[in-house]
Amino acid sequence: MAYALEAIDCSVALTSGSISDVKAKGISVVIRYLGTGSKSITKDECDLILNSGLGLCLCYEAYGGTQGEVLNGDLGRDHGADARARLDAIDCPARVPVYFAVDYDAQSSDMTNIYQYLLGANTLLDGGTAVGNVALIYGGKRVVDYIGAHYGGRHWQTYAWSNGLVSPYASLLQYSNDHNIGSLNVDYDTILLESECVVWRRDGDTNIIGYYGDKADDIVGPDAPGGGDDGDGDITNVGVTTAMVGSYISRDSGRLLTFHMADGTQVLYQLTTNRIWIPSNTGAINGGNNGGHADNQDDGDPIIPPPADPTNPADLPTATQVQNAFAAYMKAHNNTYSVGGHTYTVGNNGCPTLTAWFIGEYTTLDYGFGNGEDVAGNLGDTSSTPTPIAVFSVAGGANGGRGTWGSSGGQYGHTGLVLAASDGTATVLSTWAKLASNTHRSQIAHYSYPDPDVKFFNIPQGALKW
Repeated sequence: MAYALEAIDCSVALTSGSISDVKAKGISVVIRYLGTGSKSITKDECDLILNSGLGLCLCYEAYGGTQGEVLNGDLGRDHGADARARLDAIDCPARVPVYFAVDYDAQSSDMTNIYQYLLGANTLLDGGTAVGNVALIYGGKRVVDYIGAHYGGRHWQTYAWSNGLVSPYASLLQYSNDHNIGSLNVDYDTILLESECVVWRRDGDTNIIGYYGDKADDIVGPDAPGGGDDGDGDITNVGVTTAMVGSYISRDSGRLLTFHMADGTQVLYQLTTNRIWIPSNTGAINGGNNGGHADNQDDGDPIIPPPADPTNPADLPTATQVQNAFAAYMKAHNNTYSVGGHTYTVGNNGCPTLTAWFIGEYTTLDYGFGNGEDVAGNLGDTSSTPTPIAVFSVAGGANGGRGTWGSSGGQYGHTGLVLAASDGTATVLSTWAKLASNTHRSQIAHYSYPDPDVKFFNIPQGALKW
């Protein structure tokens, strides 16, 4: 198939001369790299590209499949933190996505780890700001298919390892490599979905973050909120309330989008499996605690809102609501929680801090202590299937040391909360030491069950207190 040459990616810095050559070919977007030493874009090059009128996309590559590292959540968080520092170094504005490279022939058995890698990167990419940057993926069709279906969003696919096929979750396609434009060696790319490929441009001193070919007020997201796809994602055309126009937007995970209202409240949208943004059943979130984007002021100890019917799974608190309360408590108490004479600290104890807090504050149970792998079993009898609200524990050395369910595969395992479960997919909230300075203090993720390395303690309804 013949593709339109609309973008190029390259591993060397552009100069004024090579930019002129690129523009002469009718190319309007350049994809450059973060990370990997000499390939990494500098602020001077970034300004040169943007001030020339070209659009810019960014890819983080520190893993090419040959370094002997295992793609997992821990590596993702390390790479996310490094990408965050490099974004700050080039004064990259919020909402510019970063494609994290999976530059090898990833197999089906790698997909769960790649998913956890991307979640980890996304967690550290917000940099503690109200509106952060979004982690997306670069890889072959198998990778883009899996990430698109499980994480959401549209991604950058390479023709390599794709057998001539294109993923429906790709908005950008690298379709041919090793070409020369003047003295610049490049790969050729095309924009598959103009309404869903986000590009950084500049008009004078003003950064414009929008979809390829669309207006500057377009939001960053797979489809616009409002219950349907309006084509270009323009906030003023999506059927949301007028008050939302002019609000700012942040992404809480691959499937959650928050409108931050001028009156201090928030309205949360979630992405359905058929890629439509719909209002979350949390509705408006009270201001002050900011849905995990708090301003680090001590606003007291906000509580999880009591469910109207605790026996109805649809009325149980959402992962975002629990995350809000945990983040606010941790901010107000220096990231610590004390129970049974023991003080848990996010930066030291990591994952058990969340479960200790929830059991101590919202149940009548005695916390069982132990490492992450011990917590569920120390609370009582466990099951292979979660019934929310549940505490999960991942065995130490899970998945042959590669990790699962947010675990790095280390000897102490992992623990957290299951807030929703249906059709083999659980919505999970968990934390670890590296999130001590993150605004959320925790991460929302989606994992499959049953998993041979994961067990659940299902909290009895009668033990929950609101």
